Amino acid sequence: RADFLSEELPEATIILGDATDPSVLEQEEYQTAGGFACLTGLDEENILLSLFSKNKSDPKRVVKVNRIEFDEVISDLDLGTVIYPKNLSADYIIRFVRAMKNSIGSNVRTVHSIVDDKAEALEFVIKRDCPLIGIPLEKMKLTQHASFVALFQYKP
Repeated sequence: RADFLSEELPEATIILGDATDPSVLEQEEYQTAGGFACLTGLDEENILLSLFSKNKSDPKRVVKVNRIEFDEVISDLDLGTVIYPKNLSADYIIRFVRAMKNSIGSNVRTVHSIVDDKAEALEFVIKRDCPLIGIPLEKMKLTQHASFVALFQYKP
């Protein structure tokens, strides 16, 4: 896994060692890192590692916590961004189901809730026969609160 991550994230420092050993972290000069991800299989280790990294420096921290039963206690700790895989799985399933429901009769592929569920990002396909092709966004009649950021992948 470390080899894969090193190839995929060439700008990141991937440490293959016991992340709970402070000497391993200090050897890799983690204090200079801009981010610190605590993703071990044990919630307690992840929480302690996040607090440890905050004590020595203040990188952006991401902490994986599997047990959601203690989320009220965990939210009171200054851990950085806490990720609950169970919630992510549920959110992914909900987005997938909504996307499938929304795609019936349309070209919507996926729906993503963003900005604390205050906005949605949609991924969709524009077919060759779409009547909007070639019309600038500024000339389209849109709802009052619509805004666009677009990335295109052209497939001839």
